[in-house]
Amino acid sequence: AASIGATPRCPTLIVSGADDKMTSARAAERLHVLLGSEEHVVLEGAAHMALVERAEDVDAALVRFLSQVAAAALPDITPVDG
Repeated sequence: AASIGATPRCPTLIVSGADDKMTSARAAERLHVLLGSEEHVVLEGAAHMALVERAEDVDAALVRFLSQVAAAALPDITPVDG
């Protein structure tokens, strides 16, 4: 079994580009499994610079993920739609 050392003790999100030649989709999925991350978002049409190539989709994934984390951590807080 592969190991990457200590695993994070906090929620993690992996975002990868489907066309990334530096970090393949397979490698990103393996990282997702090894870290035990909550979510792995693969952006079609993005490569290694997904943050630039698909900025709005990365933003949406982050907002969704952080909203879920906040809701789990603070269940009695009502979210504010912005």
